[in-house]
Amino acid sequence: MNGRCAAILLLFSLVSGCGSVLRNDDVIVEAGQTGHSSYSLLPDLNAATKGFDEAQQEGTVGTKRDGSGRLIAERLATLRSFVGDTNGAMMAFDVRSRGAEGPSLSKATLDRLTAVDAISEIVNEAKNRQIVILNEVHHVPLHRAFAMRLARELRKIGYEYLACETLSDGDAFKTGSLNRSSGFYSVEPLYGEFLRDALRQGWKPVTYDAFEPAQSLSAHETLEWRERTQAENLVARIFEKNSAAKVFIYAGGFHGDKRPNGNSLGIRQMGAQLRELTGLDPLTVDQTTFYEHPDRLKEKRAYDELIRALHIQFPSVLKKAEGGYFQFGLPLGAIDLQVVHPRYGFLQGRPAWLERLAERKPVSIPPNLLSDHKVKVIHAFYVGEDSTAAVPVDTVLLEPGTPAPALMLPAGHFRLEYED
Repeated sequence: MNGRCAAILLLFSLVSGCGSVLRNDDVIVEAGQTGHSSYSLLPDLNAATKGFDEAQQEGTVGTKRDGSGRLIAERLATLRSFVGDTNGAMMAFDVRSRGAEGPSLSKATLDRLTAVDAISEIVNEAKNRQIVILNEVHHVPLHRAFAMRLARELRKIGYEYLACETLSDGDAFKTGSLNRSSGFYSVEPLYGEFLRDALRQGWKPVTYDAFEPAQSLSAHETLEWRERTQAENLVARIFEKNSAAKVFIYAGGFHGDKRPNGNSLGIRQMGAQLRELTGLDPLTVDQTTFYEHPDRLKEKRAYDELIRALHIQFPSVLKKAEGGYFQFGLPLGAIDLQVVHPRYGFLQGRPAWLERLAERKPVSIPPNLLSDHKVKVIHAFYVGEDSTAAVPVDTVLLEPGTPAPALMLPAGHFRLEYED
């Protein structure tokens, strides 16, 4: 794999509701547009795949006590998500799972639950709060599409600061565009589009993660330091300047856990420390427990029971007949609301949530990019954005012997680049 890149101008527009048509005269390969790619994912993807395969053969992906097996799976899952291989990302990470987990739900429990629209319910609860914390699994772009839709509605009720764990360079937004230097996970196309959309909606981006602990700290102390420093950064960069600020925090895992006595390791997470420092009770939302996996045996056992019993067709939270919200599998007091994502299925080789939730349309890859038998990565960039620095709008992985997936693109003009 030599990272060679060619650029193709797609001078087509995708208009919502009008479908998408790609004509031969809409694809123009111009002289001078072929060159070496400044953005190459294949070498890292190949290296991560090799490391994962070796660990699989050794049986160490999910068993090494030092955590290295987990990191091997996480690295491959993350890189697969970067190239649009959403199923491959989950399959790599789910190797570590023991299979269907958690208890079944009784009929009596299911009968007292009602599924309601998650975004509407979160927004309604957020009206009387100043802080909303939503989590994600770092290799599941679905969560970013949901975050984007939620952010639009929170902005309408006065929320204005968007604090994302991934951000390392908030100044990148001041140029009016999102760059790959803005953060690590935000190079994934759906994360990138979430942040672009936020920029268009007038959100003020805030960096808050902590990156450089003292070398003298133990592993446990480092975890505590990170949670405490995240909360201190949010206070210093937002609330010390504007005590009435309304803030949407988007974080990985369970940094939003607000239990005052800490998690099972005794570590007080960012959510708990932020509540103590500000005196404000964050609205904390989990969306990482219930979502579709390519292997249903890797899902929580209760997930399929909820989907079937409540006929869930859209992102939902569950109301109890006696009042309040149903939560599953998390300690009492850690969160306020739990989102159940529906089973979306697939559309032209891509997850159908890209259309239903992310509001994109399928576009076939031009035939000339399918003409050989090489592994390729196709990147779609907005025309007008500098592809040497910009985050792609979409990326897909083409592998010999497998049907080519469609690009999934929002309204706009795009240029394609490929590496092989």
